[in-house]
Amino acid sequence: MTERCFEYPADYDFNEVFDRRFGLVKEDAFEVEIEFQGSAADYVAERTWSPDQKISKVGDDKIRITFSASSEVELIAWILSFGEDVRALKPGWVVKEIINKVKRTAVLYKKRDS
Repeated sequence: MTERCFEYPADYDFNEVFDRRFGLVKEDAFEVEIEFQGSAADYVAERTWSPDQKISKVGDDKIRITFSASSEVELIAWILSFGEDVRALKPGWVVKEIINKVKRTAVLYKKRDS
């Protein structure tokens, strides 16, 4: 703790600044499209991840969600947290990064089996 205090400007609106899209880190916004299945689909469909999100059913147990995000790091960690019940569809550079992370993780487990 320090003696310094931050004083919010009179016109500061937290929700206006932070409740616009997925992610606390505010980088350039980008549109994402992700498919979820099983219990992950139920969980994701019950929540608001970004004010502009759109959710559509795909078959009996899948959903597809599109929304704006502003943090690549947070988005990728969130997607990976759903394991085999999720598949990123867009943008392509997010899909490639997830594929690379999964491959690097698999290598760690292959080394362990040796």
